[in-house]
Amino acid sequence: MSEIVLYADSVEYLYASITAFEVDGTAVDPTAYTAEVAIVEPDVAVEEADWADAVWVKVGTTDRVRVLTGGQALPLTAGHYSVYVRLTGNVETIIRQAGRLTVRDL
Repeated sequence: MSEIVLYADSVEYLYASITAFEVDGTAVDPTAYTAEVAIVEPDVAVEEADWADAVWVKVGTTDRVRVLTGGQALPLTAGHYSVYVRLTGNVETIIRQAGRLTVRDL
């Protein structure tokens, strides 16, 4: 699990890598799923209101989920956070912790 460092006054994209997964033993293209990201303090339960819409982007040869953080988009104050990704398909809703985020003051 990766750790990302951002600054509180920064407005920038946060990327999360999603590895391939299987449904009923068959490899599935994760980009076929709707992606959302939640950023919450460690050991805090994710609430429905915490989920922000994310988009799929290709970085090199890797598909990643991207969400804009900071400013009015997804404001963050200095502290430590857990980053979760939720993928919603026709049958499954998959939630995975994608990493840890540290936000620092300048």
